[in-house]
This record gives sequence, C-alpha cells and structure tokens, in this order.
Amino acid sequence: TTLYDDARDVVHGTHFGTALHAPWAIFLVFLVVVLFRKWPLSFGVYAALTLVVALTAPNLTSLERYGLGCFPFTLALVSLTERRELRWGVLSVSTAMLVGYSILAFLGTYVP
Repeated sequence: TTLYDDARDVVHGTHFGTALHAPWAIFLVFLVVVLFRKWPLSFGVYAALTLVVALTAPNLTSLERYGLGCFPFTLALVSLTERRELRWGVLSVSTAMLVGYSILAFLGTYVP
C-alpha cells in the first residue's frame, strides 16, 4: 500500500518529496535481481529480505538508507559497471541525480 500511496501522490502532485522514494524501490528490486544472477545466493536473499522489511514500513522515507546499509546492493551496482560504456553511464546518471537531489534539498522539497 505504501508504493501505491506514493504513486498516487506523484500522479496528483502532492507530497512530491515522499514520492521520490518510489523509483528507488523499483531500482532496488532490479538490484535484487542482479544479485540473484551474479552473486552468491545468500547475498540475494539478504538484500531481498532487507527490501521486503523496508517496503512494509508505513512510508518509504528511509528506503535509500536501508539500501546503502545493505552491502549487497552496492555489490550489485558495481556489477553493472563491468563494461566501460556502462561505467560512464552510471557515473553520469549519478552525478545528475546528486545535483538534482541537492537542489531539491536546498529548496526544502526533499529531505535526505
């Protein structure tokens, strides 16, 4: 229900800062799939259980912190940068997101 509520907030334009966490949930699910395909099973299970616990919270405001605290997510992201072209893509997108989230934080729209 939390993901549904945040998606509804995006569509209706309310609680924009909270709704920014929903795409991260989708991205973390993608990283769990990467973990199950490229890393030991225990890493995938650990990340999947962490994500399930985080998604059952009444809101997603700490989702990124849970993702950063769960080391297999970082390993999955590193796995995506094996090819040089993807490495530069990840760096470029990360830089753009850092700038975007910083602007939103300075404007008071997003609280990290």
